[in-house]
Amino acid sequence: MLGLPISTGIAGFVPALAMVLLTGIFMIYTGLLLLEVNLWYGEGVSIVSMAGKSLGRWGKVSAWLVYIFLFYSLMVAYISGSSALFGGFLKDFVDVSPPSWLGGLFFVILFGFLTYLGTSAVDRFNRYFMLGLVVAYIIIMILGSAHVSTDLLSYKRWRLAPFIVPVIITTFGFHNLIPSLTTYLKGDRRKLVTVIVVGGTIPLAMYILWEWLILGIVPVHGVNGMFEAMREGILATNALRLVVGNTAVVVAAQSFSFFAIVTSFLGVSLSFVDFLADGLKVEKNTAGKIVLCCLVLLPPYIFSLSYPHVFITALNYAGGFGATLLFWIFPVMMVWSVRRKRGELTRRGSIALVLVLIFAIAVMGLELAQELGVSPLAAEYETISETEPVDLL
Repeated sequence: MLGLPISTGIAGFVPALAMVLLTGIFMIYTGLLLLEVNLWYGEGVSIVSMAGKSLGRWGKVSAWLVYIFLFYSLMVAYISGSSALFGGFLKDFVDVSPPSWLGGLFFVILFGFLTYLGTSAVDRFNRYFMLGLVVAYIIIMILGSAHVSTDLLSYKRWRLAPFIVPVIITTFGFHNLIPSLTTYLKGDRRKLVTVIVVGGTIPLAMYILWEWLILGIVPVHGVNGMFEAMREGILATNALRLVVGNTAVVVAAQSFSFFAIVTSFLGVSLSFVDFLADGLKVEKNTAGKIVLCCLVLLPPYIFSLSYPHVFITALNYAGGFGATLLFWIFPVMMVWSVRRKRGELTRRGSIALVLVLIFAIAVMGLELAQELGVSPLAAEYETISETEPVDLL
């Protein structure tokens, strides 16, 4: 959510709105597909185990590699973002600039401990963090709405719209929690479907309002604009406070950033631990959980120290390749295999699965074009980077 406006704002509010809606619908649908496979194979299985049971050995190995890539990318993004957030907080309120390694280490130790405690502990604490997130969100929306400019919202670059989908995918990346939730809710289909549909729709509405606020305040070009924020890899709330400069907005923005990163961090790290425990067959006793937490937290922390401005880049890689493969392509292939074995593969269902597959392949192709520097977005970014920042709006 902290990278969403920065990555999507370059296309403008209306194109970003269209892509958020489309991607959100696809993500809820593929979440239900994954749930279908999970319920078929029972509780206590990870996405990799499901891939192995439905697609065979090649599916299991492929899912394992993609999962590792995706969740290490996400962990790098969260730790990098938390480090920037910690540094910005101390700079704003006590005028101290801490070393870059300190903020990430603080988050890794504090919230890594909650991950070590397990699903029940994360659930209890995350309810309070989510409450804080909602309160901070409401405050920042109220304070920031007075600064929204309709001129900024009228900016449109439709040709860039398809290239903003990867980061949007990561904002709906709840699929990794489905195996853990299936166990936690004891395989109750009705409750699980409700969790996925409602749990996907509420953030969708929040993202739309969030895009309206940030894209209506932060210009695309110029000093403190979207392109500069993307180049520096800063959070959307940092861009907001640089433009607005209001003390109350700064406090609300920092609070919102904290809760947003913590809730994402806990969800991903928890599911990553469950995944590694299942894949590596590590028993989750005291020693086993310490090893698992170290495997989940230390490599991305070390990587974030080497590349401190990698926040947006890591999200793009995670969404464009990892999440698209793991949350779109794999669920489609697994459901196809399961339904075929059960004799439930209908014509209408097959068409829906093929549409998701085509969209997923298109997203990966667009992200590859972006990384190779042959997309319209890469060309425009290069042009802006080579010129003096000016407000083109």
